[in-house]
Amino acid sequence: IDENDAYWNDEAGWLPIGNYSSAEAFRAILEGNGHVIRNLYINRPGTSYIGLFGYANNATIRRVGLTGTLTQIIGRSYVGGVLGYGKATHLQGVFVSGVLSSAYTSNAYMGGVAGYLELNSTIEDSVSTANVTAKSKEVGGLVGNLYNSTVNRAFSTGRVSNDGATTYTGGLIGYASSSTVTQSYWATDSSGQSRSNGTSN
Repeated sequence: IDENDAYWNDEAGWLPIGNYSSAEAFRAILEGNGHVIRNLYINRPGTSYIGLFGYANNATIRRVGLTGTLTQIIGRSYVGGVLGYGKATHLQGVFVSGVLSSAYTSNAYMGGVAGYLELNSTIEDSVSTANVTAKSKEVGGLVGNLYNSTVNRAFSTGRVSNDGATTYTGGLIGYASSSTVTQSYWATDSSGQSRSNGTSN
């Protein structure tokens, strides 16, 4: 994937795998074997469930990364570098760099790796250095919203900026409930965030 992606799909770029509105979830295992996707481009500001994968249910995505200075992911809500929205989905050994943004003024549910995870989903051994910019709440450097799920051995160093909400914006996680976060950290200096919901760090 390269800078020519801007011309795909009438300049909307990559079409995320898995669609929530049509209940066409990704329900398989992606074994990335450590490969990277360079300069992923998505420009869909009016569309939700945005990322390399838009919607996954009972899936596993592991050992794959998004890199490149031209990586740019723009969506409405449920926006993540690897995954927009996941149910009972496991992310392991994934990493993201680049820029993610949303101009939506209600809940963005946006994170560097995943936008929204629920129902026993997990993130393990994963990293985000992506810069995340939003205008609404539930935004994090790693995950926007974490519900009944687990994050273990993960960290985020990208800048998290939000000019629309100060609540539920975190260096690692925007908002977490009924969830467990262990051995996971964020950089307070580079992220610009002194707090993260769901962790004591």
